[in-house]
Amino acid sequence: ARLMAKLSFMDRIIKALGPEYVDNLPQPPSDTLATVPTPINITAEPCPYRYKRCSSETFFPSCDIPQNTDPETWAMRFNLYFDLSKDLEKLDIINATLRLYKNNSIPLVNPKNLLIKAHEYGRYVPKRRRSKKTLIATKSVPSDYIGWVSLHIEKTVKRWRKPRNNHGIQISVVDTDTIPWQAENIFVIMNCSS
Repeated sequence: ARLMAKLSFMDRIIKALGPEYVDNLPQPPSDTLATVPTPINITAEPCPYRYKRCSSETFFPSCDIPQNTDPETWAMRFNLYFDLSKDLEKLDIINATLRLYKNNSIPLVNPKNLLIKAHEYGRYVPKRRRSKKTLIATKSVPSDYIGWVSLHIEKTVKRWRKPRNNHGIQISVVDTDTIPWQAENIFVIMNCSS
């Protein structure tokens, strides 16, 4: 009875992992009841076998700004700074996803595609000078879309293992006619006023 309960519990876990795992499971004969003497080892794609334990952590943007950055210039654009002062050096980063919530459906007669761009600052944001930026991720969504927009930024977060490389991210939005849109009016932003 204990073994059957254990197998039933494992079956629920496997089904929760998704159909690609359920379809690959061995099927018992239809005319007999069979128990599996050993559990099935499943390796999830985002968690390679060589890692003993994979976990995910969520970080929210900080209301602080990077060191040596001009506060007035920083506030002029939709910038995000993640204070990852925890020990990132010891972690093997497998996946890093920046998730932005687009809550504004723009009422247009002909909806346009919007290109969301994430640029990483290569150094601090100076006053009255152009800062060095590198394009790290893009995503295209319709202007009438409401929901999460995911940008994959693994390489950037790996560079942030050294805190001196973390100068923040700028989010910009352009339409198909390359007309810029105000990103802070399209996405939910943190309230840092309090």
